Amino acid sequence: MDVFHAAFTLVELLTVLAIVGILATLLMSTLSIAKKKSRVASSTSNLRQMAIAFTLYQDDHAHRPLTWDTLLSSGYLGSERILKCPEDRQGNWGNLVQPDMTGNVATNQHSYLYPLPWDDWAWNRIVKSGAHAGLAACQLHGMGRPDPDAPSMLDFEGLVLRAQLDGAVVRREVYWRAGMDVPLETAAVGMRDESLLPPDSPSDAASRILFTSDFPWALFMDELLEKP
Repeated sequence: MDVFHAAFTLVELLTVLAIVGILATLLMSTLSIAKKKSRVASSTSNLRQMAIAFTLYQDDHAHRPLTWDTLLSSGYLGSERILKCPEDRQGNWGNLVQPDMTGNVATNQHSYLYPLPWDDWAWNRIVKSGAHAGLAACQLHGMGRPDPDAPSMLDFEGLVLRAQLDGAVVRREVYWRAGMDVPLETAAVGMRDESLLPPDSPSDAASRILFTSDFPWALFMDELLEKP
């Protein structure tokens, strides 16, 4: 009795391997998307806790806290980990790209950008936009690749998570205007809109570095969002 030995042909074997490869790619893509969504959810939770801490502090003290350090040292934020976005590999993006305008040295690393230490006129401009005004923002979920030698908030565009004065955390799309190719904190004089300077603005250029268009308004105010 003849015995028939079945075997895969080379074409069949290659077909099976191709299918396995496609399935593996789809699985990895699904896992990557799931991990990214998890990091967005974690950052959203952090921002929501920061918004609550801000509101509690302001209600108790009748003025805004100027730094995250204030909320930590006074117990309104329970852990420094709340200030870290899971997308932030160094855990200090906020300190690297946003200079402290209060003159205080930040003792805690943080990932999130915030307008709390801005001059009163600039902060008031944000607050006047209503309850949807931003008090903290995370830009690390957008598109971009930071320059390790000269990190700038201009390195990221697209999705921004924003904590608002009303306690909500919303998603916004932020794109920097064409031609803005230097960090905001060292913007050239020609990039400023001088007509927006407040009456009591300092006269020396060094003190005016972060005035008007040097402020990243679009991170915290809807009406000033740039279109892609």
